[in-house]
Amino acid sequence: MTIEQIKAEAARRVARMTDMTAQERRSARSRIEAELHAEAAAAAEAATKAQASASALGERKRIASVVAVGTSMGRSQAAIQLALAGPITEAEARAVLTTLPMDTAGPAAALPAVASFGTTAERAERARIVSILNCEEATDRRETALAFALQTAVTADVAIGALLAVPKTNRYSGPSIEERQRAAGDFGHQPAAPGKLGSAAPSIEDTWAKAVASVSPRSPAAVASGGPAGPVAAGDVSAQSSVRSSELAAQAARWADEERGIGGK
Repeated sequence: MTIEQIKAEAARRVARMTDMTAQERRSARSRIEAELHAEAAAAAEAATKAQASASALGERKRIASVVAVGTSMGRSQAAIQLALAGPITEAEARAVLTTLPMDTAGPAAALPAVASFGTTAERAERARIVSILNCEEATDRRETALAFALQTAVTADVAIGALLAVPKTNRYSGPSIEERQRAAGDFGHQPAAPGKLGSAAPSIEDTWAKAVASVSPRSPAAVASGGPAGPVAAGDVSAQSSVRSSELAAQAARWADEERGIGGK
């Protein structure tokens, strides 16, 4: 209610109080106006909280949808990094994630500081998520920490307390076949330089920098494009020749044998 509406409502109520003196009616009017002001302030505060809650929920759902896409591609760690770096959508994330390392390439890295895009409530929600996922207790309880961060609105303190009751499960066991293949070089090609196999591939740092730039709110054109203009060949096994595919399959089989402990030395 506006001040004018409050005064009008107070006057209307006092007008019905015919059994009071003039002084009593003035006192009653002041009391009613104060009550109406308090009610209006409480209603405004409730509306603000509801709006902030809805904004935080929307941001949490956006991040969760990006992480779901990343999980389906074996890149949940990269997905959470992208979702926190810029206002990337699920569709945009799918294009960018193909260029980034898989979860099995290494343990989860600490998440970056909260980016400045979005509303105050959205920034606070991302800060809550980062606090949960960056805490020491989440290190070997990644899946549970993600559930607390993306499926609930609990505070970091509550989540940390709950994580202590969850057994540790370190899922990282070494580099993936894809990462090991990439590190081994380009089969069937001559070295580009002494001591190196194949042509030089972009470093993980360069790939990450390009991906984060594509989802940064400071680069709306890149975000709108849905990611890099062309595919990254380093991990695209399906695009290779049949000879290369056979070589990759043989190398993958040897790595698998080594991991099972039956490979020769």
